[in-house]
Parts: sequence; C-alpha cells; structure tokens
Amino acid sequence: MKLYTYLIMGAVLSGLTACASFPDEQYPVQQGWRIAHLERTVGSAEALSTVDAQRDCRSLLPAAEAASQRWALVHFRRPPGLVDSVVPIDLDSGIQPGDAVYADVEHCAHALVPRLSH
Repeated sequence: MKLYTYLIMGAVLSGLTACASFPDEQYPVQQGWRIAHLERTVGSAEALSTVDAQRDCRSLLPAAEAASQRWALVHFRRPPGLVDSVVPIDLDSGIQPGDAVYADVEHCAHALVPRLSH
C-alpha cells in the first residue's frame, strides 16, 4: 500500500476511537464509575432484603440522610455476569427505567448521570 493509504486509515481509526471513548472518559472506571442501566427507583426505607443488590449506597449514610436522598436500583456488567447496585438519583434528571446511565457505584458520592448515545 502507498503511504497516503496508511495515513488515511490511521486518521479514520483514531477518529473512531476518539468518538467511542470521549464521553466515557468523563466518568472513569478507575474512579468508581460504571456504565449501567436503571431498573427502578427504590424507597429509602425499602428493606435491603427486598432489593437484592450487591452494593447498597443507602447503608453508607446515617438513616436521616439516607431518607432525604432519592435512590435507584441499577445493574451493570462485571464478568461473569450482572451486578445490581443501589445508588443516588436526582428525580429531576428525566432518567427512566431501561435508560443507560453512568453510576458512581464505588463511592456513592454522585447521582446517576444520563449516558447519551454518541
């Protein structure tokens, strides 16, 4: 192949990589973020046993603070399967069950963020 063909192929591949990774870089896995899907909202007083989540951020807060927060059950992929987690949600965000979101599942410090398709 000629040199210009390699240059064009390299430019196309780097453009595809940049497009595919840019939004996810704002929510890095190393900082506890996961791409997840909203299953449903969860009440602050809903029993832990009825939620069936491997991680429940409600348990990290004092009861009064947890009661003032809104919560959601999300699932994300972690091989070999899916993991369920209860995380904070801002009900004014417009996120609906089934929507793809970014979830802070490690630190529980941030509400869900909608994941826009790109």
